[in-house]
Amino acid sequence: HVSQLWSRLIPLSLGSQGMAIFGVQLVVSVIVASFLNKLTPYYSFGRWLSTTKLRRHLPPSDASLRPHVAAAAPTNRSGKRLSNASRRNAKEQLVLDPEVTVPRSVNLEVEAVPLSVDDVEQLYYYADLEWLLDLSCAVLAVRAASCAYFHWYHPPALGSEYDQSVLWVLVLLGYTLKSLFVLTSVYFTRELASERSIWIVFTALFFVTAMSVLLVDEGLLDFGLEGSYVRIADSLQAMVNSESPVGGGGGEDSTKLLPKWAYKFFLALLASVVGSILIFPGFRVSEMHFDALTHSKSHLLKTLLHFSYVSPALCLVLWIRPFASGLMAHSTAYFHLYRIAVLVSMCLLRVCLYKVYMQSYLDLGKRRIQHLKLEHGRISISQLRLRASGIYKFYAGAAIQYLAPVLILFCLTLLLGVTQSVTSLPPEEVGGEGPSLSLPPFPLLNLGLYHGYISFLCWWVCLVYFVTSGLGSAIHSYMYK
Repeated sequence: HVSQLWSRLIPLSLGSQGMAIFGVQLVVSVIVASFLNKLTPYYSFGRWLSTTKLRRHLPPSDASLRPHVAAAAPTNRSGKRLSNASRRNAKEQLVLDPEVTVPRSVNLEVEAVPLSVDDVEQLYYYADLEWLLDLSCAVLAVRAASCAYFHWYHPPALGSEYDQSVLWVLVLLGYTLKSLFVLTSVYFTRELASERSIWIVFTALFFVTAMSVLLVDEGLLDFGLEGSYVRIADSLQAMVNSESPVGGGGGEDSTKLLPKWAYKFFLALLASVVGSILIFPGFRVSEMHFDALTHSKSHLLKTLLHFSYVSPALCLVLWIRPFASGLMAHSTAYFHLYRIAVLVSMCLLRVCLYKVYMQSYLDLGKRRIQHLKLEHGRISISQLRLRASGIYKFYAGAAIQYLAPVLILFCLTLLLGVTQSVTSLPPEEVGGEGPSLSLPPFPLLNLGLYHGYISFLCWWVCLVYFVTSGLGSAIHSYMYK
């Protein structure tokens, strides 16, 4: 039945003369969008991944705190010792007065319960988390359908048909960046002076680092920025010449319209912005990685955690020509395919380890309660409960900080594969061997022009992710000791 439906769908979408009426890609996009709209309320990959086989820890209950209030002499808000009658009233009215203090060295048992959908739906940023995961599945399905369509069924006007899966990838990339910008803005809306200082310092450092990297010769780092610069400058010159009333630009050099310093300056500025929103996700992942390694008992799991941690550094090597020259000697096309396969494998490994990392994050509430035994003094009941509930309330935000860098790298990898398949062909064969990446009215929106940009950003995301994770691990291990 599927083969019969597909055989009827192709002629309908192309018409009798091979002209596109609806378009196979448009039909696939409409079908996937319908599934995304109608089925996700019942069958959601994001809901399954973010709730199944995860446990959260409840704050200390009233029953577990009453013996400690009765055994110790509580104090009021001014710190004065209460009388026996006041102690009995504090014991009876524990729920009504959360400011009653208990010793920090109390021995409390924290109850663990399975994470349910009803619990997480009330959390901040959970709607964004679920939508990101569901949209990622839709993008993957549309991209796979587009690859199969252009590979096995060659349209009559292949070079003039736009690859619509690119639009899906760009939507996912934009929504992921928006979610990270929202989470980063939290550090500016609250009294978090230290976090703001860290953000400013690292953003400036990333800008200087990006400018330094862009000065490296193309023979050392295989970004393809020079080719992209020439293509963008030529397209800009052609657009100016076409709009000129004289009908030509007098043979003016195209590089004068776009100086190379401006080209690299805007790329470094873009790199610093991307690095700025990956600072705190890197710190968050390093903390979860350290906790997951500390409490993991399986040697296989520890090996996967270590490999997942160093995988961004391994991906960095794929752009260094002296190290990758052995792979490039056989076939450049296969080397680029190998690079994309390694990046996609790293992203899939991070998604597979999602539950391990997020369970280590949820266990942080229990460890914070247990860490009170090492401290002296007293703590109010509200602050004691906040140590456990505060971790759980930010669960969706922490999950986005873990998944967003992976999704950004995944989207850039897909775009890198699309642009590589076009830019690797000779100019006279692009129109007949691959899908179009440009919209006719807007020549500068041709995605193939920005292949060097995308390649550099893939490498840059891996670098920032690995550097921030490494610094976060060093800071966390020092504080843990």
